Amino acid sequence: MRLSLKYSPSMRTARPNRTPTRPIGWLSCVGKPMSLSKSIAVPLLPSSTLSSRMFEFAVVKKPPPCAQNRSRGRSAHAGADATPRAAASKSPVRMRKPPRTRSLDANIMAAAFFLRSARGTRSLPLPRLIENAESATKRQRLARPTRRCLAMPSFRLPIVIALLLALLAGCERKNTNLAPPRVTTATPIVPPTSTIVIPISARIADLEAALNAEVPHIVHEIDKQTTCLKAARVTACVVPKLKCKGLKCEKTGCSVGLDNARITPDISCRIVGEVTRGPIRLAGSGNVIDLVMPVSATIAAKDIGHVIKTQDATGAADVHARIRLGMVGDWQPTAKVEIDYEWTQKPGISLLGERITFASKADPQLAKVIARLEADTTKYLARLHPRDRIESGWKQAFTALMLNRSNPPVWLRVTPQALRYNGYRIEDDRLVLDLKAVATTEGFVGERPPDPPVTPLPTPADIPQDAGFTIRIPIVAQYAELEPVLEKALRKLARQPIVVPGAGPVDVRFGKPIVYATTGNRLAIGLPMQVAADGEAFSTTGTVWATGIPYNQPGSQQVRVRDLTIDGRGDATFDIMLAVARSPGVLDAIGGGLTQNFGRDYAKLLGKIDRALMDKRVGDFILDARIDQVRNGVVKPLGQGVYMPVDTTGTATLRYDPRPVP
Repeated sequence: MRLSLKYSPSMRTARPNRTPTRPIGWLSCVGKPMSLSKSIAVPLLPSSTLSSRMFEFAVVKKPPPCAQNRSRGRSAHAGADATPRAAASKSPVRMRKPPRTRSLDANIMAAAFFLRSARGTRSLPLPRLIENAESATKRQRLARPTRRCLAMPSFRLPIVIALLLALLAGCERKNTNLAPPRVTTATPIVPPTSTIVIPISARIADLEAALNAEVPHIVHEIDKQTTCLKAARVTACVVPKLKCKGLKCEKTGCSVGLDNARITPDISCRIVGEVTRGPIRLAGSGNVIDLVMPVSATIAAKDIGHVIKTQDATGAADVHARIRLGMVGDWQPTAKVEIDYEWTQKPGISLLGERITFASKADPQLAKVIARLEADTTKYLARLHPRDRIESGWKQAFTALMLNRSNPPVWLRVTPQALRYNGYRIEDDRLVLDLKAVATTEGFVGERPPDPPVTPLPTPADIPQDAGFTIRIPIVAQYAELEPVLEKALRKLARQPIVVPGAGPVDVRFGKPIVYATTGNRLAIGLPMQVAADGEAFSTTGTVWATGIPYNQPGSQQVRVRDLTIDGRGDATFDIMLAVARSPGVLDAIGGGLTQNFGRDYAKLLGKIDRALMDKRVGDFILDARIDQVRNGVVKPLGQGVYMPVDTTGTATLRYDPRPVP
């Protein structure tokens, strides 16, 4: 069997009805110089039929005739019985020299590179090899019939054979360097949970004014007929009555003498007067309100024993109340009042040398005042912090706040999840209702995100340990922003020829790179390129795909790409592009072009956010946040870009400060 490498007759030119292009000559060789037993033939076609996508190679058992008379359509060989002289008398076939072309088959160009790397020395370009072979054919005459149609110098034969072997190997190999799968879905970024302190405060003076306005000054009025002075009694027993049981005796009466005998009658009188209060004062500390209310009593005893017409008496007392405030499930305040009072001067009169006090007459009335004060305090607290105010603040918290207007625009979206009553406290002469809200705080870079949907006001909930105020700002480097940087680095590299190991310098033109996220937390990097050699006489184009892992140290804003991998192999020409992409210069350019340092933008952005969170109005509330700590995590390639999480932690207060009514 003989092995021939030829163009398939089925290959046609641009016109489908045109007869197949016939080869104008054959370049054949016998395997004698290379110790080969096969004959390899390659047709030389006019340049107009050459196309990088029109070649097809086939293996045939018998090679075509070495020469052919184009004018007569018959073989140049005389046959088996022809003599050498007769064969020599015939005119040899003149091989047409193919015109120069600027774009030969890609496999031919790859073979030239193969020859360079295989021989290790500088070889002539492929057109020169073909021209030299044709010149040798013209100089020689076919002296006898032979299968060697084209005599070539022996030192050129290994090069041609290597060239053809490269062509044969290149056309049978499939390209395995394919584009990696693209991750297009935008991975959701889990927002952190923050605790926001919401103090709703009111002035103590407002509560004092409400109590002083509602509690009447005359606490109680007294007008009652009673016994001012009870009858006097005396006991003078001379002989007591005894009842004994054994040796133990007890007095049961008096046998001789007086035993609790009344010596004067009861003296009646009419008590007339009133109990009045002074100004109510509020103070306190912690979650307890201290209330002090001075009380004075003016009491007159009239018609005493039907003898004394009027006897006036005055008294004074201080009422102390400890009010513990609370909240029930429907966000209504409660007040538990513990009241005690002490008479600093008990009201009374002196009659017949006796001191008659009327404190006991006023005590029941003061008890009624205390009960009323407890109920009124709860009512007044409800007026200061009504449920609708809390509900209004809850609804207004579902919003997106602008933290930075431009370069880049940054937004903070707040989504409340739970609300907790954290108690009342007295601070700086203000009564403060402390609420704590648990909310997700999401940072957005770009356009304003939509407000989250509002949920109904929940019942007071238990909130776990204070997690502080946290904002997760997603710093995302979009792939469209990385591609121009990489393109600039590659074009700068391509200003000079790129040295390919084993093939020497080549001219490379890079197109616009393609960068996107692929599986395995890796980046896919496509490198469109055109590789040319020998003054652009031979060139090939294609896209080589590489993958790498973006990484950074925790806390560092410098992002690099490691583990750059260019897998697979292709045909002979694609292997040249793979060699270009794997060259040290190109790998360094890829790594440098994809290296990003977010440090400067990172610090500038955080400074703007810190200032924006100070006294930020949210409806009738003012958000005041302080950033105490900033840390960034590890980058990750997502569908929307290279994502670096940045968490800012601190404290946040949302205080009630309604806008003035116009």
